[in-house]
Amino acid sequence: PAQIAMRPTLVRLGRAFTVRMGPSSRTPTQHFRQAPFLSRGLASAGQTRDTTKPLQFEQVSTADLEGEEEKDLMKGLSVAGEDTAAQARSKIELLHRVACRKGIPTYVDPSTRYVVLTSVELAKGGECCGNMCRHCPFGHAAVISK
Repeated sequence: PAQIAMRPTLVRLGRAFTVRMGPSSRTPTQHFRQAPFLSRGLASAGQTRDTTKPLQFEQVSTADLEGEEEKDLMKGLSVAGEDTAAQARSKIELLHRVACRKGIPTYVDPSTRYVVLTSVELAKGGECCGNMCRHCPFGHAAVISK
């Protein structure tokens, strides 16, 4: 008797998706091409956060800090409460450094709650999405004028 290969199959359960093992003629790579969110959205063992989501100040821990300068920046900064202008700048600087180091393309500005692109992400290039984003780093190049 021929052996049937067990392959992952994408199954919809309500609004969520799950992967089920079952007979299939497709290779696992074809399944991941059909559902790219599986390959980047699921955390692997040891990975504690999804790099597709913006980094927030509340998520930065002392384990994320490198060197005395960053540890000094973290001192005196609290998660809750009003910040002085200097504290707000320190939070932004710290968030930017940690996000760049971890390869997270965006972070949330603690003062305005805007999602901000890191300099590493901007250096990669990219292009305007055409949605007329308020702070477009690409000069609204793909926005169609009416």
